[in-house]
Amino acid sequence: MNPELPNGSVSALVDGQQWTSTFSITADHANSIFAFGASGDGITIGMAMPTATGPGTHTIGTGSPANALITEGSTTWAANNATGNGTLILTSLTATNAKGTFTFTAQASGASPATRQVTQGTFDIDF
Repeated sequence: MNPELPNGSVSALVDGQQWTSTFSITADHANSIFAFGASGDGITIGMAMPTATGPGTHTIGTGSPANALITEGSTTWAANNATGNGTLILTSLTATNAKGTFTFTAQASGASPATRQVTQGTFDIDF
């Protein structure tokens, strides 16, 4: 875990560049909904899985309730049931901790760039 953030760590490659949450991490798991948000270096990454009851693979895209976003400045790129795609793999989910990996492609109409790639994502978060 990140020693600066006592409740866990989140990291990924954002458009091929290493990113690590260094500012804040918030997370919750209640009523089968798992969600987290993590910030650092002017970028926030967030994900939500409304059907998370234990370890498993959650697909982001058409027909899926799962979603992901990346925000930088005032622009937010999204991956959800209408745009973008991705995968979140929960390797462990308990009442107090979640661990796993993620990857997603997020889009924002009219933004430059129009698409953001988030790959090799990992998280280990305490609630």
